[in-house]
Amino acid sequence: LRKDAVLAPIAGRIVTLKVNVGQKVSKGECICILEAMKMANEVAAPKDGIVKELLVSNGVIVNKGDILAVIA
Repeated sequence: LRKDAVLAPIAGRIVTLKVNVGQKVSKGECICILEAMKMANEVAAPKDGIVKELLVSNGVIVNKGDILAVIA
């Protein structure tokens, strides 16, 4: 488990990506919207940094703990 990883807090479907690779983000900024049980959940950046990798795309189903993005 990488300390730079943004993990899925719950299982669900990625409905909207809010960032791109190379983009600067601030702690608490929304990375993506994860829909679970008809509710939209914002996944926030755990720290300030640059988005190094996006490991998901719109419509992808993820499990709790899956790595969504890497911020370094």
